Amino acid sequence: MVSTQQRASTRKTVATQTEPPQKHAAVQVSGYGKEAKSIGLISHAVEQNEAGDTAYRRALALAREFLPQGPLAMRVAKLAINQGMEVGLVTGLALEEACYAQTIPTKDRIEGCLAFKKRSPCYKGE
Repeated sequence: MVSTQQRASTRKTVATQTEPPQKHAAVQVSGYGKEAKSIGLISHAVEQNEAGDTAYRRALALAREFLPQGPLAMRVAKLAINQGMEVGLVTGLALEEACYAQTIPTKDRIEGCLAFKKRSPCYKGE
């Protein structure tokens, strides 16, 4: 088994620790959205429409992308991402490993493995 420290030193890291820290949001910031996106403050910038609900519609579209995913995995992924941004690489990798370990005994993880490339999974949050 490779320790967290060894993984960090060989730079074989996983997604939450290799991506640059950024807050994920869809916002319109009075003309500063593109600048905020370019420096990594936000992940989406949208032009305002006449109804004034472009950011809401983009956020809703993003939520619809996340909805079919396993709720337990999404919860621990969010935890690993949010807390991982606040700590160093080694601590972040340990946190990510601990979060993943929470999903191993779940029925949702088994469902995802059984469904992989055969059918759409049916997650129940168990």
